[in-house]
Amino acid sequence: MPKSKALLPLIALPLLISNFTILLAKPAASQHSLGLMVVSEIFRRHHWRVYSDSQSTPEALERTLAGEWVDVLGISVAYEQHIPAVAQSVIVSRRHSVNK
Repeated sequence: MPKSKALLPLIALPLLISNFTILLAKPAASQHSLGLMVVSEIFRRHHWRVYSDSQSTPEALERTLAGEWVDVLGISVAYEQHIPAVAQSVIVSRRHSVNK
């Protein structure tokens, strides 16, 4: 094992396993995409399957999560006024996700 990986804290070890999937999203009205691109690249470098939804309506998340198992759903919020839409997306995601 390379020395750098040997020094990783135990909490980071799951990032080294390649069979995890993450779905990253942001509110459709948000222009905040740089953070999602950075996070996507970090997870890809650690061999995760990364799905990114740049225009995340509750309906789009519902369709994706109804047909695809994901280990992590990450929703980026840049503005306080987007919180109600994100809260609705979480409710819809839980209701329709195959992760039950």
